Amino acid sequence: MTLRTRVLVVALAAMAAVALMGVQMVLRYAEASDSVDRVVETLAPASAALADLDTDINNMDRRLRLNVTSGEESYRLLYAASATSAISNVDELDALLGDRRRYAGLISDVAASLQAWLDRVGTPGEAAMAAGDPGGAQDILDSRRAQTTYLELTSDAYQLSRVLASDSRQALADTREGARRLAWSIGLALAVSLLIPLAGYGALRRHVLSPITALRAQLRAAATPGQHDSEIVPSGPPELRDLGQDAEALRRALVHEIDESGAARQALEQEGPVVTAIRHELAARTDPGPIGVRISGVLRPAEGVLAGDFWDRLALPDGRAAILVCDVSGHGPRAGIVAMRLKTAITLGLVSGQPMPQILHRSCDAFADEPGRFATVVLIVADPRTGSLEWVNAGHPAPRLVRGSGVVERLAPTGPMVSWLTGVWTTGTTPLGADDVCLAFTDGILESRDADGHELGDDAFDARLREAADGAADPAEITARVLAGVRDRAEDLGRDDVTLVALRLDPAAPSPARPRAPRPLGPGAPT
Repeated sequence: MTLRTRVLVVALAAMAAVALMGVQMVLRYAEASDSVDRVVETLAPASAALADLDTDINNMDRRLRLNVTSGEESYRLLYAASATSAISNVDELDALLGDRRRYAGLISDVAASLQAWLDRVGTPGEAAMAAGDPGGAQDILDSRRAQTTYLELTSDAYQLSRVLASDSRQALADTREGARRLAWSIGLALAVSLLIPLAGYGALRRHVLSPITALRAQLRAAATPGQHDSEIVPSGPPELRDLGQDAEALRRALVHEIDESGAARQALEQEGPVVTAIRHELAARTDPGPIGVRISGVLRPAEGVLAGDFWDRLALPDGRAAILVCDVSGHGPRAGIVAMRLKTAITLGLVSGQPMPQILHRSCDAFADEPGRFATVVLIVADPRTGSLEWVNAGHPAPRLVRGSGVVERLAPTGPMVSWLTGVWTTGTTPLGADDVCLAFTDGILESRDADGHELGDDAFDARLREAADGAADPAEITARVLAGVRDRAEDLGRDDVTLVALRLDPAAPSPARPRAPRPLGPGAPT
């Protein structure tokens, strides 16, 4: 089953569970609501009307007797009010309960008994009093017929009250039961609502997260030096298995490329020991860098393993740190020999403490027997004690100084390219803050072209440098970000050698005094 299908099944199951719980809650609510409505709208008003009817029956007999014994007109009026109220309460009971078979006969019996008492006792007694015959009225009230009629009336009212009380108790019990069922339904719905995310997380962990974790572990193992042959065995749903198979295909392709590269290097070492020695001499130092600064660089040659570019870093005897980036015209062994001479001359000059313009002047001797060859060179020296930076730029693309504020400054050329024609160079200076990053590079980056044939150019490169330096403290991470961005854009990045070196002060080193505001750049710097 695919991951998409599993997600769809889980979502439909969750929706069905939620819908079922919703229907259950609606039904339980309807049951409880019906019970409450029955009590509130029917049984409670009927009970009140029946209680009033019992009072009216008692008042009719008692007030008629008081009227007969006292002869006072007020008691007659009170009797008439009680009789009218009794008839009204019977009518209200009939309106509330008369349409129910259980109550229809009982209410009819009460109405008939009430009318019989009025016809046999109430109306004749009231008429006798109106005729001035209290004795006759008393005889009517005391007659056996009056007592029998009154007993029937109270008995019928009592029967009705028993049935009504029983139904009221049952309605209250139904209301409590409906409320209990509704509470259980709500609790069950809450439990299901909690279980659905837990079940979803369990399914996600089992079918997605665990296979991804296993795949990551296999990728890390395959990326470990010496374990590139570790096979990646995919697992999980089809989508993740396809991803694992793609990763395995990529691993095999990379292993093939590594094998071919190793074979090519071995052939080169066997067939060209001189070239191998030159490559070794031009490689950047791998020993710990200068104290107080952090330097990281990358060189990607365009042809074979012997590039026309090279870079290096040096710890100078006076505590300063230097980086050297050169781009010798051409490729191959001849260019490599010239590059090796140039590197040796510049390195010796830096270590011996010579001024940088003088170093470049003397390095022109490397081109004595190569009149058609030249090189662009940039020398950058950082002093972590004073927070200053000096540079000499011999026709090289202007290195960038990315300030902590995001401003990008260019370390402009301070003299011509290095060749057998020699030249005159000057030194530029600028402050180097703790948050600043200096980057030197070769023209292989700026001249890289996209799919439309457009070069990257200075402005676009400056924007990428700002993005890479934003939030990244490690020079290695900065260079990796820059090259990744350039590689994503460029279609011909391998056409020329590409070198990129980053330098910044080490925040872990003791913090020297730093200038608070940057001074203008050296001679020839752009505004």
